[in-house]
Amino acid sequence: MEVSIPPATGTAVGDVLAAVGAARAAMVSRFGPGRLVGAVTAVSVAVACSGARLLAPEWPPVSGWVGATPVAL
Repeated sequence: MEVSIPPATGTAVGDVLAAVGAARAAMVSRFGPGRLVGAVTAVSVAVACSGARLLAPEWPPVSGWVGATPVAL
C-alpha cells in the first residue's frame, strides 16, 4: 500500500496533525495495526517522531549530543 503526502491544510497545527496521520498510516501499512509494535496510535507516532518534545521542544534544556550516533569519518 502506498501512503501519500497529505495536502496542506493552511495552518501549522493542521499540517502537523496531517503529517502525524500520514506517519501513522505508513507505520500501520508497514508493521500492521498491532502485531509487531503494539497498538499504533496517532499519539504514539507523535511521541516517537518528536522525541517526546512536540509540546515543549525547549524544555528541559538539551545538553550534549542529541540525535543519531555520530559516524566516524
